[in-house]
Amino acid sequence: FSESASQTTWIGGWGVEGPVTEFGNAFYISDNINYYYNEGKLVLAYNLASEGKREHIGELTSAIIVQTGDVDEDWDVDVVAASTGDSGKIVWFENLGGGDFDPAYKMIKELPYPSYYVSDIDEEDGIDIVLCNDYVSPNVFWYENDGMGNFTEWGIGSGYNSVDAPGTADFDNDGDIDIVASARNGAGGIRWYENNGSEIFTTHIITEPPYYGQNEPFIPTGDIDKDGDLDFVIVRTNYHNVDWWENRLIPDGDVSFQLHSIQSGYTSPVHPWLADLDQDGDDDIVTTSSGLGSVDWWENDGSGNFTHHVISDSYPNAQHFAVVDIDYDGDYDIVTASASDNALDWWENINRAEDFQQGRFFSDYNGAKGVWVGDIMGNGLPIVVSTASGLGSIDWFKIQAGYRDSGYLTSSILDTEKQPDQYLDWGRIYWSGDEPYDSNITFQVRASNDPENMGDWSDEIDVSGVDLSDYVSDNMRYMQYKVNLYNGGTTPTLYEVTIYWSFSSPSGVMMEAVWNDDKVEVSWEADENILEGILGFNLYRRVSVSEGYETTRVDTFASMSDIMYKWKRVNDGLIRGENPFLYSDLGVVSGKDYEYMLEGVYDYENAELALCKVNGEAEMPESFSVLSVYPNPSSDAVNVRMFASNDGVATIMIYDISGRLLNSYNNLVKEGESVFCLDVAGLSNNLYLLKVNFEGDTVIRRFVILK
Repeated sequence: FSESASQTTWIGGWGVEGPVTEFGNAFYISDNINYYYNEGKLVLAYNLASEGKREHIGELTSAIIVQTGDVDEDWDVDVVAASTGDSGKIVWFENLGGGDFDPAYKMIKELPYPSYYVSDIDEEDGIDIVLCNDYVSPNVFWYENDGMGNFTEWGIGSGYNSVDAPGTADFDNDGDIDIVASARNGAGGIRWYENNGSEIFTTHIITEPPYYGQNEPFIPTGDIDKDGDLDFVIVRTNYHNVDWWENRLIPDGDVSFQLHSIQSGYTSPVHPWLADLDQDGDDDIVTTSSGLGSVDWWENDGSGNFTHHVISDSYPNAQHFAVVDIDYDGDYDIVTASASDNALDWWENINRAEDFQQGRFFSDYNGAKGVWVGDIMGNGLPIVVSTASGLGSIDWFKIQAGYRDSGYLTSSILDTEKQPDQYLDWGRIYWSGDEPYDSNITFQVRASNDPENMGDWSDEIDVSGVDLSDYVSDNMRYMQYKVNLYNGGTTPTLYEVTIYWSFSSPSGVMMEAVWNDDKVEVSWEADENILEGILGFNLYRRVSVSEGYETTRVDTFASMSDIMYKWKRVNDGLIRGENPFLYSDLGVVSGKDYEYMLEGVYDYENAELALCKVNGEAEMPESFSVLSVYPNPSSDAVNVRMFASNDGVATIMIYDISGRLLNSYNNLVKEGESVFCLDVAGLSNNLYLLKVNFEGDTVIRRFVILK
């Protein structure tokens, strides 16, 4: 089988229904499958624990904000934290590897009430930090990292009385990182700072007071309206609004921003987050409200129009939160902190944000405040990091508890690009994976000529290397697979799947030969693509001496030796006429079996188009014989013409070329000639054996299905 399609990674995510001409790294849909966090592998997603395991990072009095990044460029994720109050400071904790931290923090800056965002401003030497503060001038500055956790301070902008919540993005699409900052009250409004590529910043005013933005920790940015530039979201803590600012970037021109109000009367929002909760390809907005005690999300229609959904309206004194795929099943969940309950909770995303299921994974966490995520263990999996201001503690949490019982992933619809003049034979499906203990991997497939109606799934296939033709019909252009993973004590792992098929070129000609008195009439009908450019036909005949081949067992065609005479052309000039065509062969002898070959003659070549056979009639056998099987090739019905010297019952059996019995018929035969019509519409394009038993005599014929 010369054609194949393989899939070795699914990291591109779901949502690609197809048709596609190669599987690539994406797929259509999944449930309870971890496809993202172990590239090149499919495993089951995790269950979430009712009680998380707390791993201590370090102590920081009145700790509030926490974020993560590789500060010292040693290929693991460190933690940056800030404390509040007059003795506030911003520090970092070094990850020594695998989530084991040096408990002694390293000072970045002593600064009361700091608000910051971790971002690689110069795109070299580890992560940098953008910091906002009320009590220094300039109010906005960034700390350049030398790659070893030593920071140099650079001023960016001033003019604020009270400033919070920085954010970063390439707002002008010039390839470097710009900065946005918002005043909480007083002077300043919202400003963005244009990076000239060398970390020299120019101040641009977006709006002046009395527009004021949010408290810590950061301003999220993203392409909200999917127009190719980056926008940002602000919650107005003191004015109870949720807003987004549309970037009206003119290509190779100026940046300007337009305000869009999403929600008013949203009391004391904490901060927003952008993430595609419903997996429809655009960024939605998640917020918490400490005043309302709620967790909410706003569904984006892709153009920046939003619909409000309440996740919970009974979550007292909601604080910071993070949006993360915490169970590793491919969708975004939410992790929140409640200062009143002194607790941390997860909200599992159910069916693309149709619902969220709450679970409390840590209690007695006094002053629960900051929440962030990072690859703390260095295994590619996001981990929750949090702060408890009352405890002065910074910690990370394991909240996964074993694998799901089962899960599935459905591929994109594969387009084999089969053309109308091609015939497609499905080959085998192979996959590689690990199935420890009683865990199991199975596949289901379906094929169709209509990608809008792929039909039902096949039975589950639990052995690699099976013939797909046993599960789907051949000559179907589109193919789709579904892989099922079953937990037998742990997860199975799928690494790769490959589907094989091949193309052949059917002639597009239906041909039949029958005796008519002392001559053979050969008729054929050709498809339009065959007739295009044809000059005419040649008809060839030869005599077969294998007529009546008998055996007591069914074998493959390859073992059946036919002895044939050489082909002889029967027409003098080219055969022409109207479709369907008819030619009477007068040069035959009654009682002989003949085969006919039809040749098409074109300007550029002669092409063999079809074969058929006619059995002799002049000398009937003494007991029993199959005289002819027609039409051959056939698409939906085959006639079996036989002779018997007495009444009886004939058993007609159809086998595939491997010798597997497909159908069996018992028919009452009268003395003389009988014709039986067999329904073969359910057979796929291939070569088949027809075996007829009658009172101890066995005759085998062949026929071809060609649709």
